[in-house]
Amino acid sequence: MNLDLLAQKQMNKPDRIAFLSENMNLSSDEAEKFWPLLNDMENEIKALKKELKENKPEKKVNEMSDNEIEQLLDASFIHKQRELDIKTKFHEEFKKILPIKKIAKFYHLEQRFKRMKKQNKQHPGPKPGNRGPY
Repeated sequence: MNLDLLAQKQMNKPDRIAFLSENMNLSSDEAEKFWPLLNDMENEIKALKKELKENKPEKKVNEMSDNEIEQLLDASFIHKQRELDIKTKFHEEFKKILPIKKIAKFYHLEQRFKRMKKQNKQHPGPKPGNRGPY
């Protein structure tokens, strides 16, 4: 991973936490329970993605046999189901500590943050310290 991408990933986490904190209106008791739970969910998903990356085939699809492609596609569906299972498990845990409206708001804010991040990648503004041509 190049250093720019690594730096961007490190910056995104605090930005995301600040964005969610600012918009979710969690009580201190809710926040105390929510953030560790969210971190646990993210760690499980990250471990799953790491496992998928480690098992990524070395061949390109056009170099694979039909059987190898079928196995690859089946593994992809299994991976997606496992990720959904993790999210479902944590959704049940979120329901124990947050009102359903705040959970729905969290999911909405997550999608909004991803869209904002994508827009920023497509149309990056001036970098800090860069004042432009004038």
